[in-house]
Amino acid sequence: CLLLLSRLMRARSLAAGLLLHACSAAVLAPPTISRHSVALPALRIGGEWAGHTVEFSPESGRALSSVEVLACERWNADRRLERRTIEFNANGAATSEGVVLPFAQSGSEVLTLGARMLEPDVLNIRAWALDAVDEASPGTWDCEAIIDGLSGDRPAERAGALECPKVRTRVRCRFDPTAGRVDPASPVAISLERCWSVTPSVALDEAGPAAVDAEWRSAVVGMESFGEGEGTLSAAGIELHGEPGL
Repeated sequence: CLLLLSRLMRARSLAAGLLLHACSAAVLAPPTISRHSVALPALRIGGEWAGHTVEFSPESGRALSSVEVLACERWNADRRLERRTIEFNANGAATSEGVVLPFAQSGSEVLTLGARMLEPDVLNIRAWALDAVDEASPGTWDCEAIIDGLSGDRPAERAGALECPKVRTRVRCRFDPTAGRVDPASPVAISLERCWSVTPSVALDEAGPAAVDAEWRSAVVGMESFGEGEGTLSAAGIELHGEPGL
């Protein structure tokens, strides 16, 4: 069975408002921000998200690196979820990546495209696990949990932040089922993200990272990094425990 990291973590849920301020998808630079009344991303998956990703040492728990991240999730023609991420380091240099995600699962529920995903018992799921065997190392699993709300203390809000009341926590690690522990050679990545649009941005896909305006990016990220200085895994509100087997 799949390793459900969502059972191994403590995350504080936050109340969501009814209005989401979204950046205009048509213009990325200079930023043009408009107000829209839209539905919130009920499934915690899909749409446009922005925030910070911090990597931690699984042994010492200390923060290793921090980047700003833009993440877009959409269904493809094969009815699978794809994620496109653009990461910006402290100097503003960008890297991008696109992947097809493993099936999202919560207990016996597997998220698929269709009417079922809008039924109340699916909409009420607060955490999803996206786990798959590591193709480069078949003896280990790449594990990800997506949880409603932000773990740990909420980071300080930036001046000029776009109001995005829907937030989530993503936790990714590599798990060794034989040893029953997180792989000590691979960092644990935690992302705290805000949803700025429930609709994937065609303009952002077409423009690419070079066209993303720094002021606009700061507004959609909207909060300071949670891993600066003496940041630790436990201070980020995450505890990981494992046991042999899956």
